[in-house]
Amino acid sequence: MDLKPGEVSEVITDANSGYYIYKMVSKETLTLEVATPEIRKVLSSQRYRETMQSYQSAPDLNDAYFGRPCSGMPMPPRDRCRRRNTRPTTHPTMTKNAKRPTKKMRT
Repeated sequence: MDLKPGEVSEVITDANSGYYIYKMVSKETLTLEVATPEIRKVLSSQRYRETMQSYQSAPDLNDAYFGRPCSGMPMPPRDRCRRRNTRPTTHPTMTKNAKRPTKKMRT
């Protein structure tokens, strides 16, 4: 598509997204010095997106080291004592409605 400034393109159809029409507002050639920051920004964004996608994909595990995954493997038993001891404790002399002792002032 080679449009001149002010020209409008024909209707472009895309099966997934719909219809597009482009209008060329202006056309200019940028020098490398002017375009470099934008090129760096686009490439950096693209590398970041690809890296994040590689982290979010399923890992490729070595079956010789980790063994084959088992679908019917039961979960290990829970440690009930550890769960019981995680409650916060209060001082035996302090109750919910007890007042804290205050210092007496000398007269």
